[in-house]
Amino acid sequence: MRFTLALVAALLAGSACQAQRPPGARPAILQVRDSTVRVRLLNPAGRPLAGAPVEIWSDNGIRCIRAPCPTNGTSWHGRSDARGLVVIPTRVLQASTTLTTPGYEGDLVEGARPGSHGLWSIRLAAGGGSRD
Repeated sequence: MRFTLALVAALLAGSACQAQRPPGARPAILQVRDSTVRVRLLNPAGRPLAGAPVEIWSDNGIRCIRAPCPTNGTSWHGRSDARGLVVIPTRVLQASTTLTTPGYEGDLVEGARPGSHGLWSIRLAAGGGSRD
């Protein structure tokens, strides 16, 4: 009985840590209907990353064991402005979208948070780099 209660408690704790989005729901940033989305890039301390070169790699999230594997991979390059803002074409946003700057990286789909007036923000983690 004690084992069963411990197992139930562990399962409940694990489910509380999962994303709040219902299964099958599209992440909010993928629902943006404009041709571009404005995103403020923040370092781990929450300060804007001004003038940073930005690289985005995205694909449809399909992972295959054997070729061919239609991942629909695409990349985009840009630069943040003096306030850490970058304007990203929504056409590059897909199920798996990684944003990388020198020294930082993040999952744009899961990590971006909506703000006011259509502005989004993402706090990037240390460890990125450019693929160039």
